[in-house]
Amino acid sequence: FMSEREYNNLLKAYDFMLQMRYCLHLDSKRRNDILSFEYQKNVACCLGFMDSKKFSGPERMMRYYYLKSKVIKDVTRQVITMCSSQYTSVFKNLSIRKLTDDFSVSAGKLIATRQDLLESNTDKIMEGFYLFARTGGKFSDKLKENIKAHLLRINKKVRSSAASIHYFLEIFKSTRVYDTLRTMHEAGVLGRFVPEFGALRCLVVHEPYHMYTVDEHTLLAIKNLENLKSTKYKHLEELRDIINSMKNLDLLFMALLFHDIGKAVGKHHEEEGYRRLKNILDRFNLESGKRAMIEFLVKNHILMSKLAMTRETSDRDVIARFAEAAGDLENLKALYLITYADMSAVNPHFWTSWKAYLLRDLYLATRDYMSGIKKSRTEYLRGLQSFSPEMKLEEIIRFVDEMPERYLLLTTGSKVIADYELRRKAAEEFFSMRVDTRSDGVAEVVICTKDSPGLFSGIVGYLSSKGLNIFSGDIFTGKNGIVIDKISIANWKDIWWEGLEKELEAGLRGIIIDEKPVTFVQRRRETHDLFDLFIELDNETSNACSIVEIFTQDRLGLLYDISKVMHQKGLNIISARIHTEAGLAQDIFYVQADNKKIAYTLIEELLSELWTLLKK
Repeated sequence: FMSEREYNNLLKAYDFMLQMRYCLHLDSKRRNDILSFEYQKNVACCLGFMDSKKFSGPERMMRYYYLKSKVIKDVTRQVITMCSSQYTSVFKNLSIRKLTDDFSVSAGKLIATRQDLLESNTDKIMEGFYLFARTGGKFSDKLKENIKAHLLRINKKVRSSAASIHYFLEIFKSTRVYDTLRTMHEAGVLGRFVPEFGALRCLVVHEPYHMYTVDEHTLLAIKNLENLKSTKYKHLEELRDIINSMKNLDLLFMALLFHDIGKAVGKHHEEEGYRRLKNILDRFNLESGKRAMIEFLVKNHILMSKLAMTRETSDRDVIARFAEAAGDLENLKALYLITYADMSAVNPHFWTSWKAYLLRDLYLATRDYMSGIKKSRTEYLRGLQSFSPEMKLEEIIRFVDEMPERYLLLTTGSKVIADYELRRKAAEEFFSMRVDTRSDGVAEVVICTKDSPGLFSGIVGYLSSKGLNIFSGDIFTGKNGIVIDKISIANWKDIWWEGLEKELEAGLRGIIIDEKPVTFVQRRRETHDLFDLFIELDNETSNACSIVEIFTQDRLGLLYDISKVMHQKGLNIISARIHTEAGLAQDIFYVQADNKKIAYTLIEELLSELWTLLKK
């Protein structure tokens, strides 16, 4: 029941696994069967995998590992199926339901009406998968093996066949897009029919936070997008409503299937990806409008996540540029959906409530901008009285006039009133604090006090020392020297205990009023030698601020140290985006020097000090 070729492939795959395990034990100096990041470089070297022009040694080794794992999986699955067949029930539904002249359903499985069907017409392979998508049935074992036996018949002629292309495109309009593409991929059909995707099989490209091979990531993204249509999760309801309102959902699935095809040539794959996509769309002969939509989504599939994670939605220039790139509301909704699908398939924990919050914030701000929704300042201020009728409008206007213009853009009416009360308390006690919590576990620590040098550095340093995961910070400095700092915490729900708010308030009061030093207890941390330190200063994107972006290994006190250097250089942090995950940190700061962008004479000095600090 196993050919000599399959047997030899199984032995070679098993032999490679033993060699890899032996090298891992040598490098670990103990019994260890978990090939995590920190061991891959040395194990690859031990096995003789060297860097190439396109891929590193560890990436080449991991791809080889996944390919050999698949050999073992396929052969053992075949053996298990054959050995267990004698125990299956003999009482079967033997009725046959005809679907077409060539395919029928028997016992709930798709079968071919004649043995030589695929030999006489290879287009029937794609028709079979089309029926798989439409009927909800599975292939019989015999038909599945027959398809695998005819894989080499899927050649250039079949890839350009109008019939095969028609059946393939219809799959994206079905209710079983993921199941069908997954089955096609496992059978080897998807890679033969779209060789540009076949080049991604078991491909490993080391990128921050990515857990899966490129082909697996792509299929999971399609699965997550398809599941949105009927999701019952409350936090995904808005995305569910959006996807069910889309006109050409099939184009989104196609864009997801092709969004990473350029990675077959390495990390910097954008140009090659577009060239390969062009070849695919030429073969499919799609109409110009549909083709333009797919090209747009593939080209811009990381645009929304990049802006949401690294830019301020209160910056009108950011929103205007994104709205211009999106073009219309339909494209904006498509980008929102494809961004969710892509991010949720990075690893099981990558899609978090605060990432959802940042993306939704960008989506709503851009949607309102496109729709022309913009309240006048007077209308907005009058509306604030509804939140606190006993408060005089003159008092509210006086408070708002003290704050910078961006304060109103980022603050809801109820929060303005709460901030005003906080401001009154701070005027009496020199310090006040509150914590606003949300149902998704995110919290915002709001602090009001008199502005002082290094204030933000001390606040984030203390909060970090308490194990709070900061993901953003907004600093609103009033004309009278009073500052309101809003620090968003991602893991509040996970670490909350009764009395935490009081402890934080007492601790922050000590840091700010009594000028107590911030202390950190160092803990063991995960390290990644695969990713280098990256620092960039952007003086072009924002009209008012310089943007400093830092990518480095995370550690306790990192945010405190960075903000301290900026304070020492006379910089004022206007806002910050903080992203820490899997031992890595990506921090973005909007900063000013003397209420202006950083002068070029200071840029080199700042970057040099940050580089020295982070390289230690």
